[in-house]
Amino acid sequence: MFDDITEKHREIEKIVLKNAHKSYLYTKFICVIIKQVKQMKGALNNGVY
Repeated sequence: MFDDITEKHREIEKIVLKNAHKSYLYTKFICVIIKQVKQMKGALNNGVY
């Protein structure tokens, strides 16, 4: 019984960690895009393009 509970907890932990890693990568990806867009806008305002 107890082993079964710890197994379930391990499974849940794995899922949570996997999702946390995904959302972290996703957030990082969005931050990079926002930075690039800001840089492009800045370049446009400065008349580079």
